[in-house]
Amino acid sequence: MPPVVTSVAHPDSPPWSPRDLSADLALLLATLAWLAGLQAVFPSYFLWDDNATFFLPQYAFNWRTLATHGELPLVSFHQYLGYLYHGSGQSAVLYPAVYLAAGLSQTLLGDLRHTMDVLASLHLVGGALAMSALLRHRLGAQRWIAAGGGLLWVTFPFLAQVGRNWIVVTYSAMVLPLNLLALESLLRRPSPSRIAALAAVKALYFYQGYVQYPVLAALLDLFYLGARWLVDSEARRRWSRSAAAYAVAILGCGLLAAPVLLPMLEAKSLSAYRTGSLSFEEFISNAMPLGSFVDAQMLRPTGPVIHQAGASIFYVGAPCLLALLLLLFFLRRRPGAGPFVAAGLVALLALLFSTRAYGVAYWLPLLSSFRWPFKFFLLFLFFTTVAVVGACELVRRRRPRDGQWLAALVLTVAIGTNLAVLFDPAHDRPFGPNRLHGTVEELVAETAERLGDPSAGRVVSLWLAPDESRIARYLIFNFASLANAYHLGGYDPLIARSRLDLAMGLEFSNIFRWDLDPRALEHLSSWSVRYLLVPSRDELRSRIESLPLLRLLSSRDGIDVWENPAAWPFAAFVDSPYQALETRFLANEVRIETKGRSGPVRITLAPLAAYRAYADDRPIPLAETPSHHLVIEVPPTCAEVRIRFEDSGIRLGGALALLALLGFGGWIYRTRTDSEPRTT
Repeated sequence: MPPVVTSVAHPDSPPWSPRDLSADLALLLATLAWLAGLQAVFPSYFLWDDNATFFLPQYAFNWRTLATHGELPLVSFHQYLGYLYHGSGQSAVLYPAVYLAAGLSQTLLGDLRHTMDVLASLHLVGGALAMSALLRHRLGAQRWIAAGGGLLWVTFPFLAQVGRNWIVVTYSAMVLPLNLLALESLLRRPSPSRIAALAAVKALYFYQGYVQYPVLAALLDLFYLGARWLVDSEARRRWSRSAAAYAVAILGCGLLAAPVLLPMLEAKSLSAYRTGSLSFEEFISNAMPLGSFVDAQMLRPTGPVIHQAGASIFYVGAPCLLALLLLLFFLRRRPGAGPFVAAGLVALLALLFSTRAYGVAYWLPLLSSFRWPFKFFLLFLFFTTVAVVGACELVRRRRPRDGQWLAALVLTVAIGTNLAVLFDPAHDRPFGPNRLHGTVEELVAETAERLGDPSAGRVVSLWLAPDESRIARYLIFNFASLANAYHLGGYDPLIARSRLDLAMGLEFSNIFRWDLDPRALEHLSSWSVRYLLVPSRDELRSRIESLPLLRLLSSRDGIDVWENPAAWPFAAFVDSPYQALETRFLANEVRIETKGRSGPVRITLAPLAAYRAYADDRPIPLAETPSHHLVIEVPPTCAEVRIRFEDSGIRLGGALALLALLGFGGWIYRTRTDSEPRTT
């Protein structure tokens, strides 16, 4: 492709003038109207599947821990014998938007269940405005065309239809345009403040907890830089400075994100499931079928394509595809086309990587730990939006009057077809059946009604089909954190390889897949499993009735709840194994009342290295029994012992982040001071 000559883009009005803000205000109102309409037609639109059973319980747990105890949660005692919560990667413990959304949902709307919709709305509105700012103030698009690009970006069906199941997709809606805005600023004039801005945006991307998208976005950053070098003669002249500045920004991002990355790396090193590369078949699973891509453009509601979702998640629309081709084949040599053409080339690469062609990346050490190539389609849509707006803007510059109307027509048709797909019931297919009905308080009350005292012991479900009982689905994944029940599983229990025997057949949840024989029941009893949820079937009931000690607690809606009174308490003296000690669960610690009695106390927590024991605030040794329980020797006259989770990774990461902030601040201050004119 012949190189293009890039001219510096100038806004058609000064930034933040009343004329300029009118387009942003219209964009804001249009985005809010679209989201309000989506909620009116599909109430609680963003509360499906993982958002319901995984992310909402985590975010509610974050909010409750901070609001009640004034601490950020680093460990969850609700899951797998003490769960490496912050290190699990997706809990978003340090992401401010989670606390803002949960706080608004609880205080203003009266129900934490609305957290997901508030979060999605905040990021989609922010994404529309960020995309408009990128297109207008960094890529030189006319303000109304830039505003149309912002609305086009957030209305693509992929963002809403996948985001309703995986909230992290809506986070990308805002962070991706902020990332490219910061990158373009850096390419135009590298400076310490612009390097720090890019590092901060990328660190924010890691703080939301889902690592795959920040890494894939950084990978496409490199392709974007390469494409700019290929097609933009002006970018080539600044290449060495830009590359060095980008490298410093990546280093700064790693330091700023260290409070998230270090605990995550430690947890991954312990995991029996997340260490090393995936198998190639798992790595390449859920690639975008090319037939489904064609079906999506033809508005054929085929499915299921990914889980239970249909092909509509791959809709981009004929107007956008035609504008992309127009840019790459006919407008590429226009002045100012460089960034838009680079975006178009990266869009094609991202589309290719959405298919099984992503398999070529399997041999790269980091990427071989990721899976599901269809996630690249989000990045394809992002760069396609930039390219489409670029085509509209270049046509407008060539023929100001006719081009303005043509650009408006293309963007209007593209946005309109996006909305038609989103509001068409034929395309309304979430990933899975999981859904929350009623308030969070009602769900907690229902769980308590089924289990008696949900905090009296852990819960395990025998394998259940998804339609057998609503309560069974609520107690898998992280729902126990929402219902204040304790269970043995968790979406990714991070069971250490050296303790794999503690899994006992659990597979990423508290669904128990082993036959429930006396030996298995004895093992579960030793880990405080008090409740078992079993489908109400005669053959299962007759088998369970033959087991000693189990008693039927309730039976309705196709589910039997059996209680195991022989389950060991959470904490007890070794010589009195069934006499429970009074226990309080606080943020990151457990307090156990010993009331002056001394001797060894056994605690049903997995032996994690981050636990520390204290007797009346004095450190005491923490040991491990042959059966892998924790045990402490309580000294005489001790009234209370504490088991506290002290994660060294977040403390070291916090120190590194603080050093990075101070370093960037000092660098920026020194640079600005040196550039000021000196007077005598």
